[in-house]
Amino acid sequence: MHARLSRAQIERALRAHRARRYPIPGLRRAAVLIALFHAEPQDQTRLWLLRRPDDGTPHGGQVALPGGKREPGEELGATALREASEEIGLAPEQVELIGVLDELITITRFRVTPYVGWIRGAFEPIPNPREADRVFAVPLEAFAAEPEQHRVSLAGFSPRVDSTRIAGELVWGATFRILRGLVSMVR
Repeated sequence: MHARLSRAQIERALRAHRARRYPIPGLRRAAVLIALFHAEPQDQTRLWLLRRPDDGTPHGGQVALPGGKREPGEELGATALREASEEIGLAPEQVELIGVLDELITITRFRVTPYVGWIRGAFEPIPNPREADRVFAVPLEAFAAEPEQHRVSLAGFSPRVDSTRIAGELVWGATFRILRGLVSMVR
């Protein structure tokens, strides 16, 4: 069993971290929110994930962090909060942004900035059915375990990817790399 990851540990690691940026021209900008909270009686830090509807879009059927494309003129932190509100019903004023992680370049040509936020008070998700088939909470510590290898269907290919199976879902790709990176940084 891994040691619990506390808010204090996470904030300390984020303060010491200088997030990397990759200003590559031609990439679309996006932001995601790692919406953390403390769960009792398990005494663990958990986060919200969603499974996108399997609608034929590039990310359809995948497990993701709340997030999406930046609107013109919008700050990326505001993008992450707006998208979390639209997708899972998390009000922006209920989230305290505590840090930012390294940008990630995706195969779908997005430059994604992950924001780490702490949810204030109780929160019950209200999934937007156009954005989420399912919204569920998982322990952050789950991403400390050694990755598994799974085959995924991706643009006509079936590569083996680092992943983890949790809460009956397969988490891989950018979401897996972001969460694995956060846990590695905190440890």
